[in-house]
Amino acid sequence: SHQVIIRIICSNNTCTTITITKEMQDRTTTATQNQSLTNIVINIPTVSWQGILTSNNVYIVNVDTMKIVGKLTGLAENERIYSARLLGDIFFLVTFRIVDPLYAINISDPENPRVIGFLKIPGFSEYLHPLYPDRLLGIGLEDNYLKISLFDISDPINMKEISVIKISNLISEALHDHHAVTIYGSKQLIIIPVTPPRFVILSSIPNPGFLIINYTKDLLNIRDFVEIQEPLRSVYIGYRIYLISVNKVKIYDINSGAVKEIELK
Repeated sequence: SHQVIIRIICSNNTCTTITITKEMQDRTTTATQNQSLTNIVINIPTVSWQGILTSNNVYIVNVDTMKIVGKLTGLAENERIYSARLLGDIFFLVTFRIVDPLYAINISDPENPRVIGFLKIPGFSEYLHPLYPDRLLGIGLEDNYLKISLFDISDPINMKEISVIKISNLISEALHDHHAVTIYGSKQLIIIPVTPPRFVILSSIPNPGFLIINYTKDLLNIRDFVEIQEPLRSVYIGYRIYLISVNKVKIYDINSGAVKEIELK
């Protein structure tokens, strides 16, 4: 099968396309564009023709010509890519098999991307989000735990996991859709919907709802938990956080912790 990357350019009611086609057997592709809008980083996991060994490739593509200008191949053999984030000239990449390697890849020279940092920790991050220029949030899993990590990336050569929250028997829509994560930067809050996993027999079933997490440059801390069935998304306006489910909205007051409820009919 093939991976196809298409750029569509429209001007004066006429559109043209530029296409890159790569042969590979895995269909997962992550693309992140850098701030200069000159190059795009495309991270593509591939499977060998024997179907036994897997490896991962990072391609640097010029968005004007749609030509590959640089690549890093054979990365993290026998592991799967879970998440990626480009911050400036550093491309952060998470792979997983038994432990979670967080890679820092320098792409300042697009023709010669290179791994400059590598951190191995248990579990894996499905989503990466910058909280500060030198701090990275990771949301993922470790065994039967939902895992929320804070990474110090001030030195990409020597990255550190500096704070962790682990909660048993809960998963989150954030593992599959980053729109489920709300970052309220001015209040230093992270809001994540959580639910018990389906089709898993548990001795006690935890309640679904929203985790409200405080963060600083050095610490993650659970501020509150608001129970609500079938939690979906959250938004904030001023000192209120609106926690949205299938059939109701709960309004969380950041100052007092009070919760009001609106039924959706």
